[in-house]
Amino acid sequence: MTTPNSEETSREQAGEGLSRRSFLKVGLVGSAIAAIGGVGLALRGPAMRTVPGGLRVLSDKEYAIIAALGDVICPPRGKNLPGASAIDVAKKADDLFATMPEAAQKEFKILLGVFDNALTGLLFEGRITPFSKLSPEAQVRSFESWAGSGVAFRRTAYHALRAMIPALYYGDERTWKGVGYGGPPDVADIREYRLAKLEEEQRQAIENSRPEAIAARKAQAAQPKSEESAGEVTP
Repeated sequence: MTTPNSEETSREQAGEGLSRRSFLKVGLVGSAIAAIGGVGLALRGPAMRTVPGGLRVLSDKEYAIIAALGDVICPPRGKNLPGASAIDVAKKADDLFATMPEAAQKEFKILLGVFDNALTGLLFEGRITPFSKLSPEAQVRSFESWAGSGVAFRRTAYHALRAMIPALYYGDERTWKGVGYGGPPDVADIREYRLAKLEEEQRQAIENSRPEAIAARKAQAAQPKSEESAGEVTP
């Protein structure tokens, strides 16, 4: 059973991370690097993944790229932590960007185009094999090279993806057992708890307003004074 709002919360967190790191705000609009994202398409290989139907923003190729990135950032770790592909983080990314402005969608597509472009790989890493066709080990090395790059775009993109993909990944309840998380409380349970607490407060207020309760409080308040007076020595 899916916990209410868990998927929506993860998408909101992922979207916030991306908005703070808008890819094209680092001065790449019209730059050579952004342009490379649309050049050298013949060097790109076909996606070797099964692409689900119903994609709203990502192309089949872009889906394959983000799926590969997901497996790099969130690989499987034991039976209780499946890899990103097992919970289809790429489809979750498509759902996320379907809720975002068109400008953000275009920025993300440029990023993916640059990431998988063979010419970009040749310029920055000395390889001509597209990212999506590298071995898993080579994909990890390629992605981590973006973190320490001297190019602001690559560093910004690295940290944006590091924020987005885990947010989508850990927002899926299939990962919660592996990290010992029970999930957010059910909305109905919260409402029931608050109503019960309100009823208890009202009941307590009624009890405290009864004459016998008022008399008991007065007696209790006077008791310390009586004991103190009894202990005093008259000069």
